[in-house]
Amino acid sequence: MSPKVKMYVYYSLSFLILYLISFALLRLLAEPSTATRFAPIIIAFIFSFKPYMEDAQSGRRYGLKHLFSKKIWYFN
Repeated sequence: MSPKVKMYVYYSLSFLILYLISFALLRLLAEPSTATRFAPIIIAFIFSFKPYMEDAQSGRRYGLKHLFSKKIWYFN
């Protein structure tokens, strides 16, 4: 599997996991409304890992970056 595909698979998995956790918590703790329908999507979008591409001499490097960390997780 290429590093680009790995990056997008891990990105989508992190988004999906965060979405399901926030969806379940808001279903249990809050009354159903328009805000609780869109809140899991917004929470997952903000807190999931973001794709990161960097041009290097040896070619492109693909990785994931988090909102609260400056560290970038690269895929080889």
